[in-house]
Amino acid sequence: MFIAPSLPRLNATAKASQQRSQPPLIEHPFGYVYRPIWHNRFWEVLSIIWGDRQTSKPHCHQVSFNLTRVQSGCILERKYRTSGGQLVVASERVLTAGQWTWTLPFQVHELIGLGDRSQTLHFYFPGRKSTVHHP
Repeated sequence: MFIAPSLPRLNATAKASQQRSQPPLIEHPFGYVYRPIWHNRFWEVLSIIWGDRQTSKPHCHQVSFNLTRVQSGCILERKYRTSGGQLVVASERVLTAGQWTWTLPFQVHELIGLGDRSQTLHFYFPGRKSTVHHP
């Protein structure tokens, strides 16, 4: 049988001082804010907070595979294809808290906040090079 050792309880002041500080929120030129959580050449994690109708605009992540989880609120996701040199909406769906979506390498997609303060968590494999500026 395993018996856990008795450890002293930390008071609130000690807990706060031992917590790692979070990176600051960064405002993207399109208006949403994001927080880089982890980034290296193998993988990357970031959190985005969306205002109502704030959009990522259609984009791709080059060679990176992307997994996105809606943490709160609702997000509209559009995936695109090209036809005659133009982007055409290939699919569109509303994602709610707890749902996941993915984007393949070189696939063009767009995310749009529906309602105020929706939040998403993004995982990229491998990590993107463009995060030096903005996602």
